[in-house]
Amino acid sequence: MQFVLNNKIYYLYTDPNYHSKLFVWDGVLSTVSPSLENSISYFPNPVDDMLTIHSKNINSASPLELTIYAMDGKPLGNPIHKQFEGFLEVSFEHFYPGIYILEITKDKEIIRKKIIKR
Repeated sequence: MQFVLNNKIYYLYTDPNYHSKLFVWDGVLSTVSPSLENSISYFPNPVDDMLTIHSKNINSASPLELTIYAMDGKPLGNPIHKQFEGFLEVSFEHFYPGIYILEITKDKEIIRKKIIKR
């Protein structure tokens, strides 16, 4: 469940052991990077197992850095560094259902997107 109160986003989540958790997001979810923002798409969201990231019209001289964060701000695993144009699949198979932040960095441009794992 998600709701907004006083410009903060609240997420209520119940883990597989039926423990309820409340996360509050009051930071910036997506920064302004129009060239990167227009070059990246991702689907499906919500995701079950595999998230597909599509890049187009990106200078492939420098790699993209992909990092997945839990709602508490901790990175999950090591960042993925990839030079690609086209499609890249990122596994969410071993993540618990919940809300994650996908951060994509390229040449000092950063975008952050909310990803929901079912």
